[in-house]
Amino acid sequence: MTVLSKVIAKIRVAIATNATVVVLPLGLSLFTPPAGAAVIDLDFHSLPSAQQWTYRTSLGVDEESVFSVDGEVLHQNSVGILDDPKYVWQESVQRTAFDLRFRARLTEFDGVVESAWGFSVLLGVEDFFVYVGLGLGFVEVEENVVGNPRVFVDTSQFHDYRLLGDPVAGSYRFFVDGSQVLSRTIGHNPLGLNFLMLGDRALAGGDSPLGGKADVSLFVLDYVAKQIAIDIKPGSINPRSRGKIRVAILTTVSFDAATVDATRVRFGPTGSEAAMVSSVLQDIDGDGDLDLILQFNTQGSGIDCSTTSGSVTGQTIDGTAIQGTASIKVVGCK
Repeated sequence: MTVLSKVIAKIRVAIATNATVVVLPLGLSLFTPPAGAAVIDLDFHSLPSAQQWTYRTSLGVDEESVFSVDGEVLHQNSVGILDDPKYVWQESVQRTAFDLRFRARLTEFDGVVESAWGFSVLLGVEDFFVYVGLGLGFVEVEENVVGNPRVFVDTSQFHDYRLLGDPVAGSYRFFVDGSQVLSRTIGHNPLGLNFLMLGDRALAGGDSPLGGKADVSLFVLDYVAKQIAIDIKPGSINPRSRGKIRVAILTTVSFDAATVDATRVRFGPTGSEAAMVSSVLQDIDGDGDLDLILQFNTQGSGIDCSTTSGSVTGQTIDGTAIQGTASIKVVGCK
């Protein structure tokens, strides 16, 4: 049995024995994508294979016989095909918090197994795996190849699906049309793979196709900055001052400020303005933990009389993005 067959077998067993059913509330409320450039933002004027994706099958079906684009939608037609045509992202997926969003529908399905999927999105990061599959009248989330919570929804219509995942914490949240329907901690499964896929993943045996017709009109992946606690002093800032602003990145139960790469931290109204001029580890809040104390030139911070909050952005030494915001009061503006 191939590795693919083993994975599919596990999926089918889990579907039959370990499904958690969730009924989706009626109503539509589209989510707003976060600001900033996406890591992946699929364009529908060309096939994914022209956009850093690799087309793959197990039996060699031609890409153009399954997928097409019209400028607004990626169309999949694997009906009657005994293969698993899909796209695989060519780059590695980072083991950090992510925001995966896609809009899709499943318009036809020829699977002999009603609980199977006609279209799916799969994401795996070393020891954290979450697959979202569209079947007839339901969406199923495969968790580390062992759990299968299911959400009942009319998959023949377009819906906005969103997966907020944290591979380090081993948890995710799943949204349909802006409503959170799942919030799960699934832990880790040491399969050691790293991938992002979309398409038809069901390889049928014999003459039993499991294909479907599906449309995708949005596919975006962003990495999400880890939220951190900060403290800004002085509490009242004069934008005309030629002094310095002290910003403390605090160590908490879930974050160690000593892991921050101070040279990459920026501070200002948007968190992209000023680089630090000095840094030191010190217990600023008296809780016995070392916090990171940074100083920034007020004149380079971008703070003006309309500013109400200051933000820091940056990275930890291992590359995890961080972001923190605190309120400020400006003085000396009259």
